Amino acid sequence: AVILGDIEASYFSAEQMAMLEEFVKIRGGGLLMLGGVNSFGLGKYMNTPVAKILPLEIGPADGNYSDEQYKAAIPPDGLRHPVMRLTDEVEASRNIWEKAPELIGITPVRGVKTGAQVLMTRQKDGKPVLAVQNFGEGRAAAFTSGGSWYWRMSVPASDEFHERFWKQLIRWLAVGAKQQISLETDADVYTTGSHVTLRAMVLKQDLSPANDANVVVAVK
Repeated sequence: AVILGDIEASYFSAEQMAMLEEFVKIRGGGLLMLGGVNSFGLGKYMNTPVAKILPLEIGPADGNYSDEQYKAAIPPDGLRHPVMRLTDEVEASRNIWEKAPELIGITPVRGVKTGAQVLMTRQKDGKPVLAVQNFGEGRAAAFTSGGSWYWRMSVPASDEFHERFWKQLIRWLAVGAKQQISLETDADVYTTGSHVTLRAMVLKQDLSPANDANVVVAVK
């Protein structure tokens, strides 16, 4: 996974931008952009390959970054997403998020792309704070705040809420990366005696298909 912090688009060459798009779309990597005064539209990312990857619509007139404090809200369907589930029980996760301290900082954006899922909003007006989407073989996320450190500073040292959120977000992004060997079934559940089809995908070191591979599967 690649994380772009508070850094403007001009830092990257056109070739590097194209490589980021290929990394996510073709190679199955993950991309996360964080909020800040040099991110999203403020960082002049519109009309770049990176803008195509992001789950949010951005523009040159989206407004200025704000250092305000605000309460974040989690949409009901967002609680079931693996990034947001802080416990095995949805209701328990909801309680944790409702008691979470305020967040600080938000980058304005034009809107949310069709097909993207919003996992976190600013409570008072529903502005997107965290949005995710699949992009080709990979995954993308946009976290419009640049101040999640405020979560860490606002809870006791023994509270792992902040760490768990970031671990799950990065893990979700990185899991989208292509594996050299993968195996999938044609159903999630089977009855006794039913026919099972297994499909193996084997890739070479450069992630191109290894069509002459020999695959051995041990079924227990």
